[in-house]
Amino acid sequence: MKPSARPTYPVCRTTTKAKRSSPRPKVAPRRILKEEKKKAFRTLVLVFLRGFSICAGMALILCVCGLAKELITHHEMFSIREIEVVGHERISEGHVKSVAGIRVGDNLLAVDSKMARNRLLGLPWVKQVSVMKQHPDKVKILVQERKAVAVILRGRLYEIDDEGVVLGLLDLGTPIPGPLITGAVPVNLSFGEALQEERILNALTVLNSIRKLDPQLENRLSEIHCETDGDVSLILKEGAVRVDLYDKDWDFKIPWILPVIEAERAQGRICSVDYINICGEKAFIGYREEGPTDQRAL
Repeated sequence: MKPSARPTYPVCRTTTKAKRSSPRPKVAPRRILKEEKKKAFRTLVLVFLRGFSICAGMALILCVCGLAKELITHHEMFSIREIEVVGHERISEGHVKSVAGIRVGDNLLAVDSKMARNRLLGLPWVKQVSVMKQHPDKVKILVQERKAVAVILRGRLYEIDDEGVVLGLLDLGTPIPGPLITGAVPVNLSFGEALQEERILNALTVLNSIRKLDPQLENRLSEIHCETDGDVSLILKEGAVRVDLYDKDWDFKIPWILPVIEAERAQGRICSVDYINICGEKAFIGYREEGPTDQRAL
């Protein structure tokens, strides 16, 4: 008996063919290079034309603006016809105008207010200043001057303000504006510059306190003397009375000076008073005649 044959199955074989990409058109390398050069040249020309048009436009605008400014700054409509100076006492009006560099007939739009202000601030007597344009034809200058409150001696008398700024020489025949500060000689004297000596600054501190607390006492002051240790003494005009304030509690002692003076005047002893020493809550009074020192409670 023959063995049965093994069944056979149909075999399906598939074959995959590789896809072929479509062939690129062949272009000569020289042709490609020539086209790229043309594109670069066109781009360069466009950039140049765009930049040139922008520059030409800006130049035209600047020319128009410059021409308009030239016409405006030379037009008679903006010519200055009035210059008003307000607040000046020690400085003449003509000197203020000259230093500011502003004249009638100048163009209002061409005036540099900041530069004129800086020039005026260089004057020793000027503390603050404003330069204002008032269209169409006016300039107003507001001046705040420094006020002389004392004098110092260095060969001649010099006026100083409450900040110690040297204002200038005291003219002959001019009333002395305040007490003479003694006990310290300034090393450097420059008009418009503040003194730096500590003793002079102490004297000004006392003087400013007197002006604030007792203005009547300021009118009776003849001299403020400063010692090396910081002590301050006042010399009054009436009877050359010396008031010793020492180096502290000035604001407490100042209001008591005139009441003590008036009490001595009421008793008819003001001409005999040599010094007044205010210490704590008591006033020690020394007399020119021989005798014990009087003591008063404040």
